[in-house]
Amino acid sequence: MEINRYSTSISGKEINKTCCFTGLSPEECKGSEKAISKALRKEILKAIEDGYDTFISGIAPGVDQLAASEVIDIRDCERPDIKLICATPYPGFEESKGL
Repeated sequence: MEINRYSTSISGKEINKTCCFTGLSPEECKGSEKAISKALRKEILKAIEDGYDTFISGIAPGVDQLAASEVIDIRDCERPDIKLICATPYPGFEESKGL
């Protein structure tokens, strides 16, 4: 599981901090879904504390979807200012996966 953080600045002024998720498929994950979600939530909250406000998920089954779910839960319950971007891998992906 990887969590990558990026920030953008113009003339030295930071304007956006973005965190991207990439990880394993359900078959490749070691540990329970609950344990993985808990670890993701901890890292997401740490990123938010560090000023990250935008999160990108590839929305593939496994870590991508678990991370997206945690971001949505945090946004809906605690931090309505954070954003989730779902970067699907190809047109029609959502329909093919029933999303």
